[in-house]
Amino acid sequence: MSIWRNKKFSRYAFGMLFNSLGNSFFDLAVPLLIYNMTQSLALMGTMAILVQLPKILLGPLIGALVDRLNPRRVLFCSYFLQIFIIAALPITYYLNILTPWIVLTVGFLLNAVNLFARSANFVITPLLYKDQSVQANVAFTTVWTFSMLIGPIIGAAILPFVYPMGLILIDGLTFFIMIFSLQLVGLPHRKITSKWKFTRIYKDMAEGFRMSFGNQSLRLFVLSIALCSFATAPEITLVIYHLKSAFKFSDSYIGYFTSCAGFGLFAGTLFARYLKSKKSSNLFFIGYSMIAAGLLLLAIPSWYQIPVALLIIEAGKIMYVIGRSAIIQTHCPKEYLGRVNSTFQLVEQIIYPIGMALAVLMIESFSMYTVFVGLGVVMLLSLFVLFSSRISLNEKTGNVFSAPTSSSIGSEKR
Repeated sequence: MSIWRNKKFSRYAFGMLFNSLGNSFFDLAVPLLIYNMTQSLALMGTMAILVQLPKILLGPLIGALVDRLNPRRVLFCSYFLQIFIIAALPITYYLNILTPWIVLTVGFLLNAVNLFARSANFVITPLLYKDQSVQANVAFTTVWTFSMLIGPIIGAAILPFVYPMGLILIDGLTFFIMIFSLQLVGLPHRKITSKWKFTRIYKDMAEGFRMSFGNQSLRLFVLSIALCSFATAPEITLVIYHLKSAFKFSDSYIGYFTSCAGFGLFAGTLFARYLKSKKSSNLFFIGYSMIAAGLLLLAIPSWYQIPVALLIIEAGKIMYVIGRSAIIQTHCPKEYLGRVNSTFQLVEQIIYPIGMALAVLMIESFSMYTVFVGLGVVMLLSLFVLFSSRISLNEKTGNVFSAPTSSSIGSEKR
């Protein structure tokens, strides 16, 4: 049966669609709000960095906490808390006490709390959909990419009437829709096998790291993820710079080029649906190959192929994300889901700024085309490491993850 016919999924997806649309409104409104207040590019850049900081600083900690807590309660609490955090912006705005630092603080707190929601959603998906968890991941990603396509268009259309603060208010209202949808779904209560103790949290994090790097196959697998993150980090930034400096395109034309990335995300989710019956590792191999091909296409000294290259790269990236989630949710012990997923994301977030910084430095010594060739070679190396990891064979035998040798969650003393 198609996952779309599952009432629990359709209700969940309904709330996620509206909430994701609201999030896209927020992402559009906040940079405009900061610019209108300060005309400062530095503060706009600071906001972009603060959005990533919770993932780097708090990711493993939040993953360990979610593994210890009831994901149903975490979801509801995190969505209610995000409503209160967002409300700080319109309240301080209408009281005429809003400052750029309040906006930056709200951005940081909102993304930190959202990590709890994302981790809890990741943990609860296999509990809700069991054998259909892979289909659910693909379908949820389809909903998200669709909202990322139409959200900025709708937001830009209504912006002249509601202004940035109006978009932020709409985002806050979409959390109520999400909470209502979750109530209709009837989320399961996961039984906690042992008493939670705060003093054990660091041990939980260590167990999550051991689970993520538990064998040679997994270590190579994570290395391939790091190389992929390195190769794809500067892609959009370099393309925009290239179109402006080499081809002198206007901002509006560049917008049309970069919109191909959004279509690539959506196309990747549709393609992944046709592969849902295959092994999850197949999505990795196909996704990595597409990313490598797209990066090498960008090395051609012309602008005609750039839209196609962006579409191919982004389609490959979303297939990789779906494959990663499916492998973890299918093969990782359920009590480690939050920690393992957070560890993999932590690797990506740490490597991302390194890849961006090195690419910018390389531009000073090499041509843009040479840099794209270099990134394509790194992506091919990532594909080779993925083959060497034998993750596909381990997935077939069901031996992807190895449990930590130290005391596990279920066996600790009460």
